[in-house]
Amino acid sequence: MENLRKFYINGQWVDPISTRTIQVVNPATEEKIGDVALGNADDVDRAVAAASSAFEKFSQSPAILGTSMKSVGEAMAIGRNFKESFQKALSSLEIGFSGLDRIFDLNKQQIEKK
Repeated sequence: MENLRKFYINGQWVDPISTRTIQVVNPATEEKIGDVALGNADDVDRAVAAASSAFEKFSQSPAILGTSMKSVGEAMAIGRNFKESFQKALSSLEIGFSGLDRIFDLNKQQIEKK
């Protein structure tokens, strides 16, 4: 892994402010796997600031899920293995819904009011 000593913040790999690392050991063999960055309060503050900024921008977007967001949600809910995923897909076809349609029985106007 090339980014063991970096943090993924605001969409990019960045060097931590802290220079401390922690050793990662394989529990089965007790072999050292590598060292990873150990963040400090300043690293946390930087990550929280990036997340807060992203939330402010995202919270202003419309509550309507586009095609790509529906796809992501459906992919996340696919299942833990092929059999479970296949069963969910067949079930969706049988009852005729996609995405969150059945869970949130709302239409576009109701969502925009909220």
